[in-house]
Amino acid sequence: DQRTKLLESRSGSDGRFRLELDIAADAPATRYELVIDSGTYFAGRGIPQAGMTIMREIVLRFEMPDPSAQYHMPVIISPNNYSTWWSS
Repeated sequence: DQRTKLLESRSGSDGRFRLELDIAADAPATRYELVIDSGTYFAGRGIPQAGMTIMREIVLRFEMPDPSAQYHMPVIISPNNYSTWWSS
């Protein structure tokens, strides 16, 4: 697999990450990967038991076949759990 880093960013003060990508030039079958550094996020929050965090990264792999569509992928995280889903 050839990988190209598109960006690196942080969530806003509300914990949300918002981004628009121009994928018009990408093939419809292009696979994307979103890596969330959840270990660093919780380590900086002074949460009890943060040292016990066992999940350091959350990795989501997905496709966005329609360049004109809007893709919304919420992720809810806790120190050792996460939930995600897709909506348009």
